Amino acid sequence: MRDHLILLSCLLCFSLGALSCQDKVESDVLARINEYSITEVHFENAFKEYYFRTGRAISANPSTKLSVLNAKFDNYVLATYAEDKKLDKTEAAFQKRGEIERRVLNEEYLNQIILKDIQVSEEELNQYFVRFNTTLKASHLFANDLTSANILYERLKNGESFEKLAKEVFQTPYLANNGGDIGRFTTDEMDIAFEEAAFGLKVGEISKPVPTAQGYSIIKLTDRFTKPILSKNEFAIKKAEIASYVYKKKKELATREHLYNFRDNLEFNSEVFDALWNKMNENYSSAVSKDSEFISGLKSDEILASYKGFEFTLEDFSTEYRFTPLSLINAIEGKDGFENFVIGTALRDYLFKNAKEANLQDQPLIRESVDETFYSYLAQQAIEDLKKSISNTDEELRIAFQKNQE
Repeated sequence: MRDHLILLSCLLCFSLGALSCQDKVESDVLARINEYSITEVHFENAFKEYYFRTGRAISANPSTKLSVLNAKFDNYVLATYAEDKKLDKTEAAFQKRGEIERRVLNEEYLNQIILKDIQVSEEELNQYFVRFNTTLKASHLFANDLTSANILYERLKNGESFEKLAKEVFQTPYLANNGGDIGRFTTDEMDIAFEEAAFGLKVGEISKPVPTAQGYSIIKLTDRFTKPILSKNEFAIKKAEIASYVYKKKKELATREHLYNFRDNLEFNSEVFDALWNKMNENYSSAVSKDSEFISGLKSDEILASYKGFEFTLEDFSTEYRFTPLSLINAIEGKDGFENFVIGTALRDYLFKNAKEANLQDQPLIRESVDETFYSYLAQQAIEDLKKSISNTDEELRIAFQKNQE
């Protein structure tokens, strides 16, 4: 509690000092600190984002709005503190800014360019209304990769049973002993690609390997039940909700299709890839720590991989590697895992370059999104820095312990 009060006191003194240098605030600016301003439009957008993120569970009254405004302003106070301490000039901050820019621009490129023509028809709304009132029962066989899934599919075509193959692929006793049975489910309860494939099957029919977020599934539909009476009134009540769901689902499926197409058609230069893997593997500690000298040593104009005219060089890889979160680097397992990692960095570079070519970085809302996300990062760094300046004596700790023990 003492640490929390000291931290708030530091922030209060700092914010009052920063605000005192402002002579006046424009009529549409609600708050300002140094170069940071919260305008009415900016605040309303922030409030709407918070409102929907909480599932519309908050009341849009003055008190709630003031709380959101204060939280937004606190972020700016902390970000300004971080800048005064040069926390925005560190290598970690540089990497975080690059990571944020890529995430925001790549997402916007998908939304504004790749997915811009997605619409939901009246026929699709009717189909999904029926789906939401339909229960399926299915079995599946799982494989980690497409090659293994295709082998399983060929064995099924040659007469081997789901029951036999399930015993081979599953370690979970129930799945192994029940032919991969996953029970009953309806819309929005399974991976969307799995669900889409299952609803497209007739009872007794078997699908080809379906790529899901986990790997590949071969699905066998064993039962289907649809509520016998569906009314127009029910449809009218659910229509808006169904439309929102279908739109999001179509976007997700289209995104996956785009990513899978890139992955399946990316051509590697095997010699360059093998040399890169060996270098990363032999210098593991430098690689996982993103040592600057090691990363600089990776730079080369040699082409690591290509996709329909797009060339991904070793220099491109070194740049993307620098902006990759350590959690993803630490998750790499073996050469196959590294290949998937390279595919991911190549895709990120491909989307980012296309987004820049489309000048998405010049759109005000995109610039604001990048800045706001980075300010939040700086705010967190400021909090960590302030915490380091707070210390407790042994006597203070003893007194606090005695007060709080039950």
